[in-house]
Amino acid sequence: MRATAVERQSARMVLNGALIGLTLSIIFAVIFVTISSIASATQEHFGDQVVRLEDVLPKDSLRAYDIHGQLVYEAIDQGLQVSLPLSKISHHMINAQVAIEDRTFWKKLRN
Repeated sequence: MRATAVERQSARMVLNGALIGLTLSIIFAVIFVTISSIASATQEHFGDQVVRLEDVLPKDSLRAYDIHGQLVYEAIDQGLQVSLPLSKISHHMINAQVAIEDRTFWKKLRN
């Protein structure tokens, strides 16, 4: 008798655990489907009005000069370009950039 009662109790515990697991699975599935549906509907409705970071940032441009100051390569993308004259750029910034790119640049320039 006692063994039968223990078996029934353990069967109820397993059944209750399975029922709780199934209930939680259904709840999470409903939440996931709801969030996915809301995201999809929002994207469909406002998709063309959303401003992305790529749309706001200026496009890059690049000019490469040789050791004698001659332009050797230019890649300009469409978009906003902000340029400063070299006289308005700090000498420390220029030296830092040159040190990063070519440590021997000033030596080559003098020769």
